[in-house]
Amino acid sequence: MRARARVSSVSSVTRWHPAQVSLNIQKYAHMQNTQRVARGEERLPYHKIPVWWLGMVFNAVGEVGNLVAYGYAEATVVTPIGLFFFTVLR
Repeated sequence: MRARARVSSVSSVTRWHPAQVSLNIQKYAHMQNTQRVARGEERLPYHKIPVWWLGMVFNAVGEVGNLVAYGYAEATVVTPIGLFFFTVLR
């Protein structure tokens, strides 16, 4: 049982880190798009910005980590660990 809890902790950490990075990358893409408008260029739809898609890939990796974590432990174990690391990495 200890090995399962250890794997759950590791997958919980890997879940939150890519999720936090994805939010920052997507925010950067939106800020760059806003700067385009300030320079007089046309605003691009978010789905046509390559950097935004990079953020989506990181988000998907984080959600796969979430799925793995919930496969090894209950939500009452995984969620507090994930919240702790989300707060620390923020």
